[in-house]
Amino acid sequence: YSFCTLLTQNILEKMRLPVVLLSMCSVAIGAYPRGAVVDNTKWDDANGAFIHAHGGQVVEYNNVFYWIGTTQKQGGGSLSEGINCYSSQDMVNWKFENEIFHNTSVVSGGSPPWRIERPKVVVNRKNNNFVMWFHLDTSSFAIQSVGVAKCSTICGDYEWVGGFQPDGLPSYDMGLYQEDDNAYLVRSVSNQYAGISQLNADYLNTTGITSKGPRMEGVTIFKLSTYYLLGSHLTGWSANPAQLCTTPDSANVATATWDNIQNDQCPNPTSSGTTYESQSTFVLRLEDTERKKYSFVFMADIWNAPNVNSQATYLWLPIVFNTTHPEEFPHIPYAQKWTIGDYEVDMP
Repeated sequence: YSFCTLLTQNILEKMRLPVVLLSMCSVAIGAYPRGAVVDNTKWDDANGAFIHAHGGQVVEYNNVFYWIGTTQKQGGGSLSEGINCYSSQDMVNWKFENEIFHNTSVVSGGSPPWRIERPKVVVNRKNNNFVMWFHLDTSSFAIQSVGVAKCSTICGDYEWVGGFQPDGLPSYDMGLYQEDDNAYLVRSVSNQYAGISQLNADYLNTTGITSKGPRMEGVTIFKLSTYYLLGSHLTGWSANPAQLCTTPDSANVATATWDNIQNDQCPNPTSSGTTYESQSTFVLRLEDTERKKYSFVFMADIWNAPNVNSQATYLWLPIVFNTTHPEEFPHIPYAQKWTIGDYEVDMP
């Protein structure tokens, strides 16, 4: 089976293998919930509690979507107690599953509370487990590191692996991108540039920076026929214009050359100087293999600074490609409510 082939959960459980399809590759379930209506005014779970999955991502396996992100921000440093996991079968109704990692689980030569931000999960088929990376720091950003944890199930209790500066360099906002059996870390290096490194075979370390983008944070990578590098400028919790970098490279994101950088920044794909008061965290690529269509979801946080602890919320928007000329620069329009199936593009 290929990485994006769906297997049933019962079969894999009997084989003692995780059932997983990571959205960093694509969500390949034959057909995604095209009729799902994203309502950016409603972010409550099935019990009526507000969803806390900040700086996160959506992962899919066995026809179920999983939203992973940090718990509610607290205290003067706006720190999170841990990382949550929610599930949904339609990307509209979300059920709380578990707090999959705790701030107190970090063992890194200091003491909690730690700064835990932007968790991302990939699957390692070699070891049949899930690997999670996140930005790990002190409340005052003194160690500029990543934290790594692993688990046999996506919403289980993750085991601490270690914390370090990837490639020996200070690391701030980060994301992961996975394609087939290769996984990549993209992060803000010393808050000076976006660095891309391939992960090693176990996905527990990096192997050196091989591609550089402009100065940005809130970084994430996605692909249509070529790769895109999306992020924000650096203004703390305050919103600013998004940046979308393009490349002619389609074979390997690790060596991509970003060709639309001017004055150390890429163009804004939105029609807002504040990205509609939000900051990017992830791009979810939904895949309909039967109809050979993609739909891309821009996932962002609305931090509502200075009220990050009490008013942080979310913004999910479509990424719109020219269906006749998909190679043209895409646009992210604002929509309070929108239907996922209304913004499709043909697979290359």
